[in-house]
Amino acid sequence: MKQIDEIIKQIDLNLHGLNVITEAASKEYQIMPLLAAKAGANVIALGKDTSYGKFDQIKNEIEEKASELNIKERIVVKPLKDFEKWQWADIITNSGMVRPINEKIIVKLKPTSVIPLLWETWEFRPSEIDIKSCQKRNIPVIGTNERYESINMFMYPGMLALNILNHIRVDYSSDTIAILGGGLTGTLIANHLNSLNKSVLWFANDYRKDLTELTPFSYDQIDSLFEVNNIKAILVAEHANPQQLIGSKGLIDPGKLKKCHNSPAIGHLCGNINLIEILKNDLFIYPEKVAEFGYLSVLPNIFGSTPMIKLFAGGLKVGEIAAKARISGASIEQTIQETIDYGIGQDFKGGFLNYKPKQKSL
Repeated sequence: MKQIDEIIKQIDLNLHGLNVITEAASKEYQIMPLLAAKAGANVIALGKDTSYGKFDQIKNEIEEKASELNIKERIVVKPLKDFEKWQWADIITNSGMVRPINEKIIVKLKPTSVIPLLWETWEFRPSEIDIKSCQKRNIPVIGTNERYESINMFMYPGMLALNILNHIRVDYSSDTIAILGGGLTGTLIANHLNSLNKSVLWFANDYRKDLTELTPFSYDQIDSLFEVNNIKAILVAEHANPQQLIGSKGLIDPGKLKKCHNSPAIGHLCGNINLIEILKNDLFIYPEKVAEFGYLSVLPNIFGSTPMIKLFAGGLKVGEIAAKARISGASIEQTIQETIDYGIGQDFKGGFLNYKPKQKSL
């Protein structure tokens, strides 16, 4: 657990005197309560039985690790079911076991509670937090700047792309590869693959012009995909645009793709596709289990615990700054600005209090 001490020092994470509610999860995700407690917080970790593990087993594992780190007295692991003491928290993490953070939870929070996202605000999913209730009760929801120097997560999309291409046995130094995906994720992947292979075709509508010198084809130009010979792989990496990319009702018909390019392999990181139609056309896809739109099919934890430690520490630092500001009497706007001024916080486009989710909230 040396990495925990290192990241706490790097970002000066100090949670002494603060109460944190987070999740009691399995594998790498057990880092969150341990990290918070090691940084000085009093922690309640909530969990339940899932396909990833039984609650009792996970509880024992967290408590054993907490003992090894001499922080057992700071962590209490409780079942999520029937938990009611939400008013205890200064910081509530937007973690899987804690979600959804709905109105029933939010009305119980004390006025100075804060909710740090563990990622950037553009990735916000309305089904996870009732942001309208948060706005009504002045509970700030604040993103984590993943480009902050000590936690920089921007290299991972490219690394994940290469991992996927390795699994579908594509030579990404020379084979012709098509990328479907814009926004931050698609832009970072396009940059990474283009540095290795100039035969990459990139399709996207919205992309980060500030991060690349490349210009993608738009999705309206998708037919040009069928004018190129011998495409070996399609990499789906669309984390922002919900339209169907591969499917009979999408941009690319899988039957036409199979016929035109002799059954190219499909790699899926994120994006809306029709998996059933892809499999019916005998197209190879990796991974076998494809995440729904808005989620990743392959996570950075395949590289071990380091990505999770960095990202979780960043989210907790956002929570620390925001919680201390609210306790000291700062307004919502002042609180969010303090996290931004530090460099690690991120507001919603147009401001948290003005943000309107695109789909129905909880």
